[in-house]
Amino acid sequence: MSKSNQENGMTAAAAAPLYVQIPLHSDMSIHMACASLLELKDTLYNCPEKSLIVTANINVHRNSRHGDGFELGQAARRVMCTPNAGGRCLVSEVLSVELMDRLFGIQHLMTEMEIEYATLGPITDYACCIDKTKRTLGVSVTRAMAYQRRFTTQDAWRLVTKKTRGVVYSSASVVGCTFERQILHIWVSSGADAAIVRRVCSKLPSYLKSNTIIFITTINMDASFWK
Repeated sequence: MSKSNQENGMTAAAAAPLYVQIPLHSDMSIHMACASLLELKDTLYNCPEKSLIVTANINVHRNSRHGDGFELGQAARRVMCTPNAGGRCLVSEVLSVELMDRLFGIQHLMTEMEIEYATLGPITDYACCIDKTKRTLGVSVTRAMAYQRRFTTQDAWRLVTKKTRGVVYSSASVVGCTFERQILHIWVSSGADAAIVRRVCSKLPSYLKSNTIIFITTINMDASFWK
């Protein structure tokens, strides 16, 4: 390769963005590493047996931080107006649906109460089909937090092992549809907590990871943790 070609290649590589910002709306912006977004989409569309841990950062703009002012799509509005199984996590579930819709395009949504299971046990928060595939994904939403103290590695272990076991169980017991895989969507309030959760997830045994995509999302909105 000539020196000029090498220089052109280096210039192109240097110019390629490392991170992508997806504003699209005035209520919040989605920030992800380009490589992470590409790997996430490739795993969803082309690698049904692969597990993945991926992170993103959501910047909720000032006028929406109390839970008002969001430009919700049809799928998220439906979750907001539909009774769930009694958990105190409506805002986090609504925002999870909205995030998935903006990233991938939700074509069909099943709410928590519309998904049926053969046995009692852990259940999935919602299921959906996305733009480029007709296969059904289950999505389990949780929040990594501790009340009036710092979130610790021990907290992360308890949360992540409980939730991944629940994902495996609900995938095995669902009836009326089949989850090709599930996304475990974990909301965190800081980069430090995201790093703790990611380290713990990386140490999970393969039988708990299964083919689950663990999507760790930092968000600057207190209402997503307490409502």
